[in-house]
Amino acid sequence: MNTIKYIVILIIAMFFIHDALSQSTCELGVVRSVKEAIGEENDTLPDLSPPPPYESFSRTDEEFRMLYFIHGLNGTDESWSSAHGVVTTGDLTHQFPARKVYPFSPNYFNAQGSLGAAVGSSQSSIAGNLHASLPQSYKKYEGIAIGHSQGGIVGRALDEYYSQRNGSGVLVNAHERFYGGLVTVATPNQGAQILNNEDYIRGLVFDLADNLSLGPVAEFTSSPSFFVRLISNLINLEEIREEVVNFIGNDVGSFLLAEGMPGITSDYTVPDSPGGTSSKVPFLNEYNPVVLEEDNNERATDLVAFYAVADLVKTYNNVEIEEIVGFQSGPYISQPIYATTIVDEIIVPISWATIHFQLNSPNNGIDPFEADEEDYLTAYQAHKTKNFYDSKFLQNEFERDEWRSLERGSIRRFPPNIPGYFFARSKRKAAEERRDAWEKGSVFLSKFDDLYRIMIGARYSEVVTTTHPNVNDDCECFLPNGQSITIDCVEAEDHYPNANCVEIPTPPHVTIELIWHKKDSDGVVLVESQRDIPQHTHSPVPLYNVTHMQVRNSIRTAEMLETVFEGGVGEFFETDEK
Repeated sequence: MNTIKYIVILIIAMFFIHDALSQSTCELGVVRSVKEAIGEENDTLPDLSPPPPYESFSRTDEEFRMLYFIHGLNGTDESWSSAHGVVTTGDLTHQFPARKVYPFSPNYFNAQGSLGAAVGSSQSSIAGNLHASLPQSYKKYEGIAIGHSQGGIVGRALDEYYSQRNGSGVLVNAHERFYGGLVTVATPNQGAQILNNEDYIRGLVFDLADNLSLGPVAEFTSSPSFFVRLISNLINLEEIREEVVNFIGNDVGSFLLAEGMPGITSDYTVPDSPGGTSSKVPFLNEYNPVVLEEDNNERATDLVAFYAVADLVKTYNNVEIEEIVGFQSGPYISQPIYATTIVDEIIVPISWATIHFQLNSPNNGIDPFEADEEDYLTAYQAHKTKNFYDSKFLQNEFERDEWRSLERGSIRRFPPNIPGYFFARSKRKAAEERRDAWEKGSVFLSKFDDLYRIMIGARYSEVVTTTHPNVNDDCECFLPNGQSITIDCVEAEDHYPNANCVEIPTPPHVTIELIWHKKDSDGVVLVESQRDIPQHTHSPVPLYNVTHMQVRNSIRTAEMLETVFEGGVGEFFETDEK
């Protein structure tokens, strides 16, 4: 999901609330509210069918076997580098033993135009790289494949290729099979919602540039310095800003989509959502996985999904960070003064934890299985940025109040100081413009995590309209003397038993609520998509507290590999230690 490498925020319109309200008639009493769903771990996690009875499997020998690590979107043969190395060397720190495997990582980076191209490239790469030390008796179908993210989709499509039959029911590609068991890790097996959201992403790039550029530009266009304002007006800085924002939103946004979402991504969009018409997910859900063994015995391919579940919020305690403690005058605009301090905790929402390892490989410079404690670094930079915008807002708020006080004092004195009044008024308005510009950036960053989760489908809204019955207890009572009164119906029976009382009709009471729900994810792919392989031979296995890219070199990676090699997801995968 390389698109997130470039995209860090999403602005989304209110979901259908205008249409819902416009359907109400003016006679109805309407109450509108927005609230979060309470106490819901995950709103819609479908039940999966149980796996079929497992077919026992016994390898012909206990020697080495091939292990294929298949990379994800825009990855390379280096994407699994830590796991690739540790399965052959072991890791004493985490008591992870080396296994009798020859790992190989096919590279289909240049073949991401379509799923078919990626399958062809991967197959060619695998076919040409059987390890030279394998014995003549080695059976290729005894290899194991592990695919991360898109790599799991490619692995399933390869398995479909191996399982194809001709019109007579003969397996035509079985002799080309190089693995008989596939493990998918953080794979969008039922599609990735973010890939359906290209329109949101285009708007996101525009809004990112627009909101975060307002404050810095306002420091010049509304500067206290006449010289700075003069230069800003001469070069028409605000118009330049608008042109740059439009360029980024239109041209750069389209470029990033093309780079981050090559043609293959349309093959695993969510099929039943807008933009999912070309998805190959239904096709992958329907084929019959078959391994043809040496004695012409057919068995099902071992298929199992490991799904990553990230914390919505992660907390680090006693973190040393830099905080803004003031500002000093600069040559053109004021500069922040930082001081290093220890904070009790730094909050890392799922968005920033995920983005950190979109920007930084979990393998580079990190020991095997040690990526878990690195995901706060980008959140820290975001925290500093938000702190800067907040500080600039408060600085200009303070200046606005100071000039407003002088403005009022100039006009209230006798005689009024008219020149002083207009001077203070202009300064006050300039400070307000700067304050409001910085505030927009601050608000934008404050909403970031919620909007990010909307983008990936992990946060969604529901408009609930409820019509309540008439609860009015008043009656209009016509007394024998010809007068009429309005009174509670129960009281009318007690005090005016001879009156003719009629209950006063009232329109129904309608409430309209916009309720926000959440779905579990790894920061990129929803759990409900990761865990659902219809042809699975083992129940899906959770990997908790880990994000989408981090799962390639986390302590959870070690847990996944150990479970696989110990046969915890099927005897086929059981692999001896060296």
